[in-house]
Amino acid sequence: AASLAAALETVPEDPRAHYFHLEEAERAIAALAKALDADEPSAAAALREAFQKYSARQFAAPQCAESEVFDVGAFLRRRAGQTDAAPPKVAAKVHEYWTSSEARELAARALKLRWGSSGQPGRMLSEEERRQPEWHSQLAEVMNLMESWRPAPDETEAAFYHQRAILYQALIDLAPAGRPRDNLIRAFVAFTAASNLQREAPAEWICHTLDLLDRLRPAAEARALLLDELAGSGNPALALTAALDRLLPEATPGAPVPAP
Repeated sequence: AASLAAALETVPEDPRAHYFHLEEAERAIAALAKALDADEPSAAAALREAFQKYSARQFAAPQCAESEVFDVGAFLRRRAGQTDAAPPKVAAKVHEYWTSSEARELAARALKLRWGSSGQPGRMLSEEERRQPEWHSQLAEVMNLMESWRPAPDETEAAFYHQRAILYQALIDLAPAGRPRDNLIRAFVAFTAASNLQREAPAEWICHTLDLLDRLRPAAEARALLLDELAGSGNPALALTAALDRLLPEATPGAPVPAP
């Protein structure tokens, strides 16, 4: 509890992420503090105070001008013990995806793997069609292109990371059970583990891994492989994600969070 309270003081300002997970976080902190009340009341009080200060700091930080966080901010700041002084608004920076020639080519090929030769939404290819040698040959070509894909000169690290992670997720969704899907999962983990975005924007960096864990819930073997790859990735954050999922699977994305 003391370590968690201390860690809350170091969490970077990210009001949108804070607001999105606010109720879930409040329930978790309340449950932990309640469990401490009987034997460690001072630790419980310190934890509650640390979370209150953390929330107040998040609501005092610059808010996204397009976000609903700003609309409800006055109420939440009052609840956190702050004045009604509104934090500054910050306009979102929009980064267009699929603008470079390489990105457009890969996106077009991925769409053909889902919809067929036209690449236009219509009837999605059946699993049987996606088991044919021709489809697997096209998938192999896309995977080879992805390995040599590099950011465009004017492309941010985050924009490149998200585009490539999105493509990996889409291809993993499409690939039938077998070696190609396993190879895609391994490639996704290797790419994620090596990305510099972890240091620059850890919440953005981890979101695709959590999303893929959620997507693979119906596919037990693929999900187990993903957890094995995360655990053996050599990346402490990914290994911790796998360990927490195995220890507390009900607390991973997509699962209901129990009330305290």
